[in-house]
Order: sequence, then C-alpha cells, then structure tokens
Amino acid sequence: MKRNKYGLVLAAAALAVLVCLGSWRFISDVSTQLWQNSVSTITESTQQGANALRMQLRGDFEILRRIGGRIGTVSTAQVGQMEDTLQLYGTIEPSMSVYPASGGVLSGMAEHDQCVAEALRASPGGEGLLAPHISSVTGKNVFNSYVKASFADGVDCYVVKEYGVDETADQFTLSFYNNTGFSYLVDAAGEILVRSSHVNSNKTLQNLFEMLPLAENDPAVLEQFRQSLRDSRTGWARFQYSGEPTVFCYTPLMAESDWYLVSIVPESVITAQTRHILLQALLLLGTVLLGIGMILTVYLRSVRKNRRKLENQAAFITHLYNSVPEGIALITVEEPYRIVQLNREGLRLLGSPGADETGAPQIPEGISLDPAEREDAWAQFRAAAADGGKHSIVNRVLRADGSCFWVSGIVERITDMDGAPILIATFQDVTLEKLAEEEREREKLMERRSLISAISSAYPMIMSLNLTQDELNILYSSPATRMDRLDVHTCTDAFRSYEAVLHPDALPEYQERFSPQRMLQRLRTEPGEIFLEARARLSDGAYHWVSVQILSVENPFSEDCTAILLARCVDEQKHDEAQRRQALQTALDAANAASQAKGQFLSNMSHDIRTPLNAILGMTAIAENHLTEPKRLADCLRKIELSGTHLLSLVNDVLDMSKIESGKLSLSEEPLRLSALFADVVELVAPQARDGGLTLETAPVLLKDERVMGDPLRIRQVLLNVISNAVKYTPQGGTVRLELTQAQSLREGYGSYRFRCADTGIGMEPEFLDKLFLPFERSQSSTASKITGTGLGMAITKNILDMMGGTIRVESAPGVGSTFTVTLPLRLQPPAAAQESAAPAAAAATRPDETPDLHGKRLLLVEDNALNLEIARELIGLTGIEIDEARDGAEGVRTVADAPPGHYDLVLMDVQMPVMDGYEATRQIRRLDRPGVLTLPIIAMTANAFSEDIEAARRSGMNGHISKPIDLGVVHRVLRRWLLGET
Repeated sequence: MKRNKYGLVLAAAALAVLVCLGSWRFISDVSTQLWQNSVSTITESTQQGANALRMQLRGDFEILRRIGGRIGTVSTAQVGQMEDTLQLYGTIEPSMSVYPASGGVLSGMAEHDQCVAEALRASPGGEGLLAPHISSVTGKNVFNSYVKASFADGVDCYVVKEYGVDETADQFTLSFYNNTGFSYLVDAAGEILVRSSHVNSNKTLQNLFEMLPLAENDPAVLEQFRQSLRDSRTGWARFQYSGEPTVFCYTPLMAESDWYLVSIVPESVITAQTRHILLQALLLLGTVLLGIGMILTVYLRSVRKNRRKLENQAAFITHLYNSVPEGIALITVEEPYRIVQLNREGLRLLGSPGADETGAPQIPEGISLDPAEREDAWAQFRAAAADGGKHSIVNRVLRADGSCFWVSGIVERITDMDGAPILIATFQDVTLEKLAEEEREREKLMERRSLISAISSAYPMIMSLNLTQDELNILYSSPATRMDRLDVHTCTDAFRSYEAVLHPDALPEYQERFSPQRMLQRLRTEPGEIFLEARARLSDGAYHWVSVQILSVENPFSEDCTAILLARCVDEQKHDEAQRRQALQTALDAANAASQAKGQFLSNMSHDIRTPLNAILGMTAIAENHLTEPKRLADCLRKIELSGTHLLSLVNDVLDMSKIESGKLSLSEEPLRLSALFADVVELVAPQARDGGLTLETAPVLLKDERVMGDPLRIRQVLLNVISNAVKYTPQGGTVRLELTQAQSLREGYGSYRFRCADTGIGMEPEFLDKLFLPFERSQSSTASKITGTGLGMAITKNILDMMGGTIRVESAPGVGSTFTVTLPLRLQPPAAAQESAAPAAAAATRPDETPDLHGKRLLLVEDNALNLEIARELIGLTGIEIDEARDGAEGVRTVADAPPGHYDLVLMDVQMPVMDGYEATRQIRRLDRPGVLTLPIIAMTANAFSEDIEAARRSGMNGHISKPIDLGVVHRVLRRWLLGET
C-alpha cells in the first residue's frame, strides 16, 4: 500500500514539472499572440470607423449627383426652381448649396463661403473633398464635399455640402482601452485635417510627422510610414510619441480623397492588458496544480471509504429488494423453471411453506399455475429466455395452501453475479382488478342488451347479416313482423319470405336492391346504407308502410361483409309527409297566385308608366315645334310637369312597397296639428276633384285634442291614398265626403282619431274586397277603366296603419260607392310641446316661397351626370349664386383643397359617382388639414332617397339631404337655412 502511495506522489511531481515547462512555453507563445491580436483589433476598429465615415460621404456624394442631374434640366434663368430642389433634398441634409464654376453668386441663392469658392476654382476634378477651413459665412471650422454639374444652357457649377469639423470628429472618434487611445483624420502628406477631442490629442502641431521626433524614431521606419500613406495602404507602426512607445494604426478613407484615419494607442496600455491576461493564465495554472494535489489526497481517502460504501450498498440493496411492494423472483432459464431466490413480498404472495432449520423462510421450488393457463405462462418464459426481452404474464397462481389469486408481471433474462443467464420476474396481485374487469364485462353485456331493447322499441325487426357466408341472426323480432312464424336461417331465406308479403308495386325495386348478391356487391364497393320504403302485408292482413335499412358494419376479425338490418312501420310518418306535401302545395299555389298578380302588376305598370312618359316625350316634341308660341309652350311645360309628377308618384309607390316588404320602412314621431294636416291634404286633392267634375264635401273638424305626436309624412300619405282612390274611382258628377272626428280612447295619454271617406263611385265586387289590401291588385285594368296607378296604394296604406297600430275598414257595393273608415291611435302632445310646435308652423306659413337672393355666395356642385349638372346649374343659378363644378368625388376633394380657405359657402354633393363616391369625398374633405372644412355645409343631392340613404349621408359627415328629382322649393329652403341662416 505504501509503495503504491509513493509511486503516486512521484508521478504527481513529474506531472507538475511537465506542467510548469509547458506553461512557460505556453505563456511565451500567448504573449506574442496577444500582442498581435491587440494590434489587429485596433486596426479593424480603425477600418470600421473609416468605413462608417466613408459610407456617409458616399451617400452624400450620391445625393449631390442626383441634385446635379436635376440642375441639368433647368437653365440659370430658372435658378429659383433649384432652390426647390435643394429644399427637397434638404430634408435629408440641409447644408447644401450651388456654386458657379466661374465665380460670382447665382441669383436667388444663399451667400457662398469664399474659401470654398476659391478652392473650387482651383479644383481640377469633377467631385471630391475640400480641406477643413474657417467658413466665411458661419465662422465655423468646416470641410466640404462637392460634385461638378452643368445647367441646361451649358453653364458649369458645383453642388456643395458642408460638414462641421467638430460634429464629424465626434462621429469618427474611436476609443481604445478605457479611452487611452484616440484618432486623427489626416491627408497623404500627414497634414492633420480633423482632430479628436481626446485629452492626449495635440492641439498645436499641424502635421503628424511633426509629432514624431527623428532623434527618438528610426528614419527608415518613418519613411516607410510616409510611403504607406502615399500608396494608400492599411497597416500599423510603432513610434516614440510624447516620450513613450506608441502604436499607430492607419487606413485610407478613400471617398474621392487622399485622407487617412489614424488611431494612436500607447504601447504600455496594450502590454498592460497582455500582462493582465497572462497573470490570469498563471493563476489558472496554479489552480490546476493545486487541484491535482487535492485530487490525489481525496483519491487516497476515498479508496478506504468506497470499501465501506460497497458493504453498505449491499445491505441497502438487500433491504430494498425485500421492501419493494411487488414480488421479485429469480428463476432458472430451463424448465421446469425452479425458483432460485424470492423477496419477502414474493414469499407472502406465493405463501411460504414455513422456515428451515436455520430459521430462514423456505422458498417454493416451483411456480404452481392453473393447469388451464400454464402453457401460456411457459411460452412467455421460453420467449424471455430465448430473446432476452421483456414479456408480460397474466395468470392465475396457486398458493401452498391451495388458494389461488391473479398475478400480473413481467419476466426477462439477465445475468447473475457470476455472468450466468437467469430469469427475473416481477409480479403483483391483481385479483381485485380482474374481478372489477369481469364486472365491467357484465355491465357491457347488460348495456348491449339494453341498447337492443331500446332500438327494438323503434325497430320491431333487428337482424345481423353476414352476406359473404349467407348467414342471418335475428337479434329481435316483433310478432307483427311475422318473422317469428317463419323458419329463416339465411339471408336468402329472409329475402324470399319478405318478397311474398310486399305489395306488387314495390317488388321490382326490392329485388333490385335487396337480393343478397346485389347487397354484397354494393356494400363491398360502397360501404354505407341501403334503404327502401314500401308497403307490406303484416300480421293484421292489411298493407302498411314499412321502412327497411341495411347498414354496413366493419368486421375487424375477418374479411366478411357484415351488416345490420333495421325494419319498422312508418304509417304515421307517411301520413305526416302527405300533410306536409299538401301544405307545400298550398304554399306553391299561393306563390303562383302572387306571381300572377305581380305579372299583372308589371303589365299594368308597363301601361301606367308609358302613359306619362308618352305625355312627356310628346309634349316635348310639341314644345320644340312651337318655340315661338309662349302660351302653347307654357301649356306643354305644365303638362310635362304634371306627367313627371305622376310618374314620380308611381315610382314612390313601388319603392314604398319594396321597403315595406323588406322591413326597412320606419316611422318617426314628431309634434303635429292634425286639423292643419287634414286641411293640407284636402287642399292638395281639391284641384284633382274639380278637374274630375266631382263635389268634394268636408264636414267641420271639431277635435278636442288636435296636437298629437306622429309621423306627418306617413299620416298624410294614408289620407292622400284613401281620398285619391275615391276621387279616381268616382265618375264625373259624383260626390266625395270627408270627415275627421275624435273618439273616446281607452289608452291613457293617447287620442283615438277616426277619418271617414265616402264616395258615390263605381264600387267594388264582394270577391275583390278580400284582395283589396294585397299588393299589385286593382279592381279593373287601367286600359278598361282609364284609371292609372300601381295597385299598391291600399297595400301601402294598410301596412302603414298596421305599423301605427291603426285600422282601416271598407264598405262597398258595385254602382253604389265605397266608404273607407280609418282609425288612428296617436299620442297626445305634452302641454309644453304643444305650445312649441305652433310657433315654427306660423313662421313657415308667413314666409313667402320666393327665390332667395344669394348674390355674393359661392357654391361647389359635384355631379357626374352632364344633364343633371345642367339642370341643377340652371335652377340654382336663378338665385344669383356663383357655381363651380366638379365631375366626380375625387375632383371635388381636389377643388376644395386647392381653393383658398372660406372660398366656398356650401357644397352640393352627388352620391353615386365614378372614381370616388360622395360619401368618401365628404369624409376626405372633413379630414383636410385646412381651416373651415369641418363647418363647411355639405348637402347630399342624390337619387338615393331612402331613410337609410339619408342616415348614410349623415354618418359620412354631410349636413343635409335633397332627393332627386329636384324640388326647387326644397332646394330654396335648404339654401336659405345654410346660406342666409333662416329656419
């Protein structure tokens, strides 16, 4: 033991000597390498600084060249345009100017630096850098880059950019070794151009070589340094500077110049870093040697500990082996598989027969397995002995006392301490788990039986089919299916038995789908379902509807084609289906009737629309032929206006009905005076009645509460539709009587108003009264009765009243006349609102509807249609307002943007236009960065006249809405409000 110890000590000493020799050689090489790496790092940093400055200068040269190219497109007489060019590029670098090559100053340009002008006249090149100097303009220390250019008329000039020396020094100044190194920017002759702001930078000497005294430096090295600068080389040199060895690293700037970037670092700083690194290396080496000594000491001590540790580990493994909650057995690899060793849990599970004479437990010689399952276990043992892999065993084992239990475990082959093969088996008692598994299997069986029972309640016939083997198994059969009386065992038998009870009409389809050969062929190629509904005679002797489904079932255990047959009676479903079919047929008939009504409506509309169109076109032609006859011309224009108004009413009816059917018609609630509204309606209808030779009688209106809340537009539409209908269908000499009364209302805060219209007209047939309020219906065709209209008036009226919660009732007889009674529940106005609603009406009534005087105002009209533009210009121009035009939304935005602030007093904006619609144009005008655009009135003037179009205009930022065709009165009211401030 001592000899081994002394040998280790000698080996350690020899190793230490070798480590010291190697360390000395290593330190020498590392010192040299560190010096070279430090110089390389300084050189690379200098090159990076030069590259950064070079890239900036090259980028500036590129900008100067671009400006020079722009100069070539203008003459000296257009020098003002050059000022714009310089301002454009001034957003990148503002210190740029243009110098004439012949001297002097360009007209309109900024003051020039005289030093730059003199240097440029002496410069032979087309571009380059000018040495630093004091600017005659700013008085700062600057240098310049320049590019030569020529004006379009051949006059030469220079595009010049100015750089502050101090700012440039801050950009390229490099810092080395905690700010002990610094940099200069010099030319090839060593003249210092830009100095670093470093404390060690020489502020007095002007040339780099003046800093290097000949008495302290080798002249050959100095000359080599001069030649390197002249040859534009990159490198480094060691000189005496300021009394100490210093490293100079230099690299050419290039960039159309002979300038250099020179970095100066004291050698003492570099060597200090090298010494620091070497000291760390020596410390590391000492640490390694100390570690080796400690390892030897620890090794000698650990040898003694390991022996004790192995003994403890053996005892621990033995304890652990017996503490594992699973049985562990070592078994021979040959049959009959004798147990060699067994842990304590294994002894307990197998039931130890007792203790031997030493008191140790006796190990059973073998494993007693259930004879029915022994061969399966032995097969796993043999496989483990042969391939050495893990093999699972689940068997029932017999104990020594004759009881048995289930074990689950793993057996594999290992080698014992002598290297001989042996089997190791780990096993545990899984009797409870096996019992639970058996219970789950029983539950699954019960679930399957319950499932079959549940399915059988819906399907009285359930069969399992093996079409490949032509086998059949009846899982369930109700007596009503008659299958319980038949001796069927194959699919062919079942096919033939049902073939005998099917209705003859279903036999061809049944034979095509359900013959065993056809089903086998189809389900092999297209797994899925085969279905048939047919009538069959069941046990009651009557035919019933039977549904039969064959569902393919995947068979994981063989390639046979298997399926499930489900059959049930579907008499009720067939009955329901027949009822649904009848309902669909009824709906189809109603749809066809509606389609026929719409067809008739289109036929009527074709005539009704062409009639006013014919009048418009005809009167236009007559007017063109009588231009010199004012009376005849005025008559034609009046008739054209009447026909246009009638055509507009037809279109409005169609649009209203469309909105009603789409659910988009909405009601407003505004304060109104019902008696005044009724009087307005009567006044509107009176001329029509007079023209038709009718007597229009109006009963006195005596209302207790005439100020109500409602939608005046829709209430007026209801009254007009009813009265106009009476006037239209009453022959000449007839009478139309109107009444408006108030009845007792059962709803608090509401009034019940009854409007009655009785005429002595043609009346209606009883069968037509049922269709009176349907769309597109009229009592007689317009061609027969000479009465025009869409047939939508009563339908619109009925829908509006339904929305208001009102009613309409009609009594009529052919040749006698008709009486319409309308009932409207309207909310009463609060007293304060009733007083306020009276003032505007009075004010509006007293204001004359005359053309406003808008001289001095200016309007922008945005309209893409030339005809509409002409009409609007002529009609609105009557007010004296000045009108500018734009043909689309984008042009309208540009016109507002280019005009002086406050130029336009109002904008009339069309909506549907090319390039940009009116909504987007309004949004862009509101976003313009100029005063007044947020308060500029913008009014939509468009054919998009629905309430949702008005709302869309408001959301886009418009202030109002005028519908086309243009109503001059509406236009005048809008202009008064927004241009004259009238309400």
